[in-house]
Amino acid sequence: MVWFELLTGDRAAAAACYRSVFGWRTEQGRVKQECTLFAGDPDLPLAWRYAGGLDDGPSAWLPSAPLWLVYFQIADIDASVQLALELGARVQEGIKSGPVDRVARLLDPQGVPFGLAQAD
Repeated sequence: MVWFELLTGDRAAAAACYRSVFGWRTEQGRVKQECTLFAGDPDLPLAWRYAGGLDDGPSAWLPSAPLWLVYFQIADIDASVQLALELGARVQEGIKSGPVDRVARLLDPQGVPFGLAQAD
């Protein structure tokens, strides 16, 4: 697991809750400004500094209730998406390239959402 993302309609309330419960700091995203990041140890390398994020949502293909979406780190996103499809998963948001990774969002055969991420 490489990333966790809380998809919620009330980012401010969620951020306040997790700051109180876990002592997490929050920062605005550097690349995607509308995203709020849960910041961990500021002494860690930048790639490891963030535990996850808060984003508006959930997306139209997800249940209407807020949820945590987990991303699994994989070596080859194209091959992993293809294998997931062969095993009964459904792609909900195809492969997208970002500044540091390529990601896709899927539903497993039981309808549970998850993400795949390949570092660039």
